[in-house]
Amino acid sequence: MIIYMFLIVAAILFLWAGKRFITTPRIGRVIYGPKGKARNLKTVIVLAISVLVGLVAFVIAALSAKGSLPQSLPAELLLPGIWVGNMLVVFSLAAYFLHFDRLYLIGVMFAICVPLDIVLKELLHLDLTFVAFGVPAMVILIIGGIVLARFLRKYSRPTEESI
Repeated sequence: MIIYMFLIVAAILFLWAGKRFITTPRIGRVIYGPKGKARNLKTVIVLAISVLVGLVAFVIAALSAKGSLPQSLPAELLLPGIWVGNMLVVFSLAAYFLHFDRLYLIGVMFAICVPLDIVLKELLHLDLTFVAFGVPAMVILIIGGIVLARFLRKYSRPTEESI
């Protein structure tokens, strides 16, 4: 969990630095109108609901670990199902509201991590969590790198004279 939290912090810092040093100097800041603000608000609401679903999944996992769940709720299927459903719904709604089609693919990549991890453990009897999460992450990073390279080619850094 500590490694996961470290990776999240590193990702947030990386995104902040990219916006601060790459995007903003080239194309400036965006000031959204009423439609853009409404779209962003809907996305924030979807993400807040996702956090609530994540908290419910955490409670289910904690109850399952203590043996407090009824036997009719198999946690080994319920939690991955919640993960997949949550990722697909959240990313799809965010992609729809933000008009950001690539986010559908990113949602699928996030959704397949947990089931892929379970399948690899069951079939190969090895802990290949790094592979299950790493391969979809690499797909996302490669696509992001391609988009970044195109952006850098299209928008050169402004010189002091042009400012």
